[in-house]
Amino acid sequence: MAETKKTVKKKKATKKAKTKTFKQRFFAFLWSFFWKSSLTFIALMVIAGIYFDKKIERRLDGSAWTLPAQVFARPLIIDHSQLITQANLDKRIKIT
Repeated sequence: MAETKKTVKKKKATKKAKTKTFKQRFFAFLWSFFWKSSLTFIALMVIAGIYFDKKIERRLDGSAWTLPAQVFARPLIIDHSQLITQANLDKRIKIT
């Protein structure tokens, strides 16, 4: 019976002796750092995207785009056989 206790103690001792090598610890740290920094980067990009979207939207909502939108929204069809003068073209483009 004494011999069986010794073999049990030896088995327990060998299980505790497993430690990670420097290479394993380094790669575990590297992987941990990589996924945490990737998650942080993605979160910052989402926040920056929302911020810049609102900033650009506020800038484009002004009256600066109303005139070009009205000018370019009307189609002007000109045939190659049609004679058009500068005054006639100005009259078609003028918005009032």
